[in-house]
Amino acid sequence: MADVTIKELVKSYDKKHLILDHINLEIKDGELMVFVGPSGCGKSTLLRTIAGLESITDGEISISNRRVNNLPPQQRNIAMVFQNYALYPHMSVRDNMSFPLRMQKMPAQEITQQVETVAEQLDITRLLDKKPKQLSGGQRQRVAMGRALVRQPEVFLMDEPLSNLDAKLRVQIRSEIATIQRQLGVTTVYVTHDQVEAMTLGQRVAVLKDGILQQVAPPDELYSRPANVFVAQFIGSPGMNIIPCRISGDELVLPLEKEPVCWPLPEEMRAGLEHLSRDEDIWLGLRPEAFRLSAQGQESSLSLPCQVLDAEFLGYDTLLRFQLTAPFKTALNIGEQTFTARIFQQLNCAVGENITLNVDVRTACFFDQSGTAV
Repeated sequence: MADVTIKELVKSYDKKHLILDHINLEIKDGELMVFVGPSGCGKSTLLRTIAGLESITDGEISISNRRVNNLPPQQRNIAMVFQNYALYPHMSVRDNMSFPLRMQKMPAQEITQQVETVAEQLDITRLLDKKPKQLSGGQRQRVAMGRALVRQPEVFLMDEPLSNLDAKLRVQIRSEIATIQRQLGVTTVYVTHDQVEAMTLGQRVAVLKDGILQQVAPPDELYSRPANVFVAQFIGSPGMNIIPCRISGDELVLPLEKEPVCWPLPEEMRAGLEHLSRDEDIWLGLRPEAFRLSAQGQESSLSLPCQVLDAEFLGYDTLLRFQLTAPFKTALNIGEQTFTARIFQQLNCAVGENITLNVDVRTACFFDQSGTAV
């Protein structure tokens, strides 16, 4: 096992635009770390700098306390699985897996033993004498992982390895990857653009945007305590609703144009918000599950008048897209004024229908005008 330390890492191709902007990150021994972010955020580039496939402009990368900035990939004791499986089509599975060991001139008996051990761990022993064209996508993915693992690397790197698989197989394989990683205890860095994949796989998740590290935390912390508005909206499916508000006395005020909506703040939340300037516009973050459909006559003191835009029944719940019945009166640039509620029942709401949603603000997050959590 090995730890990976990244200090003040900078990557630029033209010395003007930063692809990676002063990244600082520590990946622990045996940890499964996931890099996630939108396309072009720098997550794959960061992985490739660890692998040695990309040079760095400035900073330092260490593996097991050994500085590897100038070491070629073959001297870093890492193994990598790419989006395309890169299996040799003319070789059997056994030969594909043993190829890197033969390149290291390992004795034939040790190669056989190592290949069979890893094949058993990945449940592909029955496939050892088949060719890649005879395998399904999921089986090819296991073989690609096996070819990397037979080398017994210190660090295992995976660059969107499941993106070529169908949705059902992705769920199955990512569960297997997590199980195998726990069993082997090998330090693993996994890149994905799918935040659901990141949340279910990662022991910790690093969220990137425009080459800047936004937050590094366990999945539950990312979900419940996002560092900024970007993380709040990127993490979660659907993401967090971001609504303009202000604190006035012991009330939370939504500044609607016709008539402001005022909610009493729960006692346990008041102390944590005392440092905020009163009557200053800030952002309120509410997860979709913070909303409940209000039955007639059961409106609470924390209710919200809404107009239905769309309802998607998913079997176990309904995603309800809505807008407020009055626009906001605020200096903040609020952009899109549509929000999403996750209602745990089947709904029969017509588009354009006015309804009332009750709101649980105990799990709410607050962000200042710059979008940083407060």
